[in-house]
Order: sequence, then structure tokens, then C-alpha cells
Amino acid sequence: MDKQLQKVDPDAVAIFGHQADKALEWADVYGDPGATLVPDAFRGNRANCAIITQMAYVLNVLPLQLMQSVYEVHGKIGFDSKYAIGIANQRGPFRGSIKYEISGTGDARKCEAWALHQDDGERCVAECSIAIAKAEGWYNKSGSKWQTMPDVMLRYRSAMFLIRAYCPEVLLGLQTADEIRDIGPEVREMGDVRVVDEPSRSAATIIVETIGDLQTDQATVTAAMR
Repeated sequence: MDKQLQKVDPDAVAIFGHQADKALEWADVYGDPGATLVPDAFRGNRANCAIITQMAYVLNVLPLQLMQSVYEVHGKIGFDSKYAIGIANQRGPFRGSIKYEISGTGDARKCEAWALHQDDGERCVAECSIAIAKAEGWYNKSGSKWQTMPDVMLRYRSAMFLIRAYCPEVLLGLQTADEIRDIGPEVREMGDVRVVDEPSRSAATIIVETIGDLQTDQATVTAAMR
């Protein structure tokens, strides 16, 4: 299966232009109050559905799939860690999926995330340890999952290090909830969307600004692939 980064249709990227009607059509479907399979944060909210649909076009994924995996925190839009890793497994330059090796105890406990590069078989490796989590201040944050699920967090963070080192384009610069939680304010849950308790711009404004960044990043990636 071809796992190269898929090129996005220029018409889809221009959805706020002559393709805006398509986003609004899908917004009517996803935003229907009776659409029980749609997350609460989007059901009945036509504006949010139109915005997330446009974002899905930029990323070349299904809108419903993205609705299940996005969040807002600290003024940014990002991915669930599992979803981000899944995108890299599907579109990254690796042979097969990312693998993990955990070893050590105490502060020396670490996880190596690795995969073979599909071009030359190079073993691509990135690691994260409890010592790093403590040094960066992630481990002792209030409500930190590093203390309750250290091995899970080691897998997630080492995988993100690997992705950002070898194929950052597959995420177009977006972070994960765990990354933003570690470096920013506390996160609270609101349906399927995560927000922070601080005065901020509207979710729509944040998503629109994020889409602008994605379009800029995608244009750069597309130009490099020509």
C-alpha cells in the first residue's frame, strides 16, 4: 500500500472560496441535531461542522474521523496522540508501523520508538525517558499522566519525537493533547473537545487561524514535492 503523503486537491484547500458550498452542505449533514454518531461538540453546531470539514479537506481525511480526534487547548487545535501516530503509520516514510522497546527502571526507564525507512531500510529511532520527563517538568505537573501511566506516555512521546524528526509533514505542524498539556495550562473536558479555563478567542477563530497555518504548510509541502 502506498503510504506516501497524499497531495491535497487545490480546490479543497480553497474551500472558503468557490468550494465553500461543499463545506456548508456537509455541515448541514454533520450538524443535524439527530446525527447521534457525531460528537456532542459538533452535533447541532453548523458553524463548527463547516470549519472542521474544511480542515479535514486540508488534511485529506474524513470529517467525521477528524471530529472524533481534535481538541482545543491553550489557543491551539491538535490531535489525539493515537490518531497522530495512526496518521504517521499510514502516511509516513516507514516500512510497516512504528515499533516500541521499553527498558530500564526508575528515572532510567525509557522507550525507543523505531521504524525502518522504506527508501533505504535505515532504522529510524527516537527515545524518551522518565528522566527527560522530569527534567522538562512534565512528570510533576498536576494531574500528570506520567505518574499514573508512565509506559503509555513514554510510547506516545517517543513516537512523536520520531514523527517530528522523520516526517513532520504528515501532521502539518499540529501538536497532540499530551504535548500541549505538558507545556501549557491545565485542560478540562467539554464533550469531545478539550479546552482551557482562560479568556481566549472563540473556537471558530482558533480553528480558522489553524486552517490558515495548515494551508501555508501544505503549499510548502506540495511545492517541495513537485
